[in-house]
Amino acid sequence: MISIECDFKPDKDWNKRLIDFPLGTIYQTREYAEAQLEKKSSFFLRFFNSTGKIVGQILINEIPSNDKKTLKKFLLKKNIILRWNYGPVIFDSDFKEEICFELGKFLYSKKNSVYGSEHPLSSGLLSGIGNSFKLNEWGTFLIDLSQDSDTLWKKMDKHSVRKNIERSKKRGVHIKEINNSNLKLFYDIRKLTHPVIFTKLEKRWNILNKVGSTGFLAFVDEVPVAGIMVSTFNGYINEFGIARTERDKKENLYSHDLLKWHIIKWAKNNQFRNYDLTGINPNSKEPKEKGIFRYKKKWGGEFFRYNLIMK
Repeated sequence: MISIECDFKPDKDWNKRLIDFPLGTIYQTREYAEAQLEKKSSFFLRFFNSTGKIVGQILINEIPSNDKKTLKKFLLKKNIILRWNYGPVIFDSDFKEEICFELGKFLYSKKNSVYGSEHPLSSGLLSGIGNSFKLNEWGTFLIDLSQDSDTLWKKMDKHSVRKNIERSKKRGVHIKEINNSNLKLFYDIRKLTHPVIFTKLEKRWNILNKVGSTGFLAFVDEVPVAGIMVSTFNGYINEFGIARTERDKKENLYSHDLLKWHIIKWAKNNQFRNYDLTGINPNSKEPKEKGIFRYKKKWGGEFFRYNLIMK
């Protein structure tokens, strides 16, 4: 028998339980909730067994739908989206069916649109959540960072990725880690394709940086040409906030290839476990999506399918 408790604030051990469990990611931390500046509220759900032990938890944010334009094609036209990534986090697999059932009841009771995802390493977890929800197959490539650097290098495509990394080095591209003093440089690149208010970017940076988030910039002649943000909480890396200048494209600097390889080596030095190249639609017929899939595949990671849930 599973009971559920819902609070608007996390308990003091919320993050600790995530750190103690290999599938706990930054998306389920209290800081990630704080960094969602446009949210209306956050729900911190805990699932208890009959003895009162916490056997699962999930962070769900209420996001105004008009701030998520990219999701409109998936969602019903309602004012609020119940949004989460990589959850629920289940600490005892014996209760996964009951936890998902209770989660489904909670989501249904809210009468809002839903957009969430299970962790790639818990594929199929949400399949029993109920007929009120639609499941879409999604996927990602995970690079196992326990492998030695030579093995990782050889797994990458020789004729594109490896060659492009060497080309990037020869063309003078070098990498620096993002910090508070050069964050504005990343912003200046990012805003070219993804308009964002700097004060919001800075606030998110300061919040997430405390719990495990950083980024890297690629330079040529001390001029930034590309950048990537990454989360690092609990030894699990997700990339996001990819930015690229026209110079990088026109001069074929291949900065993103060098950036990824730099992150892989940096992550190994910090003894992180996985590098998640972030989700991709494995069934899309769109040329752009198929191209992204092929590019990510070339990095030699293992492909994992998982579910998106929608209502």
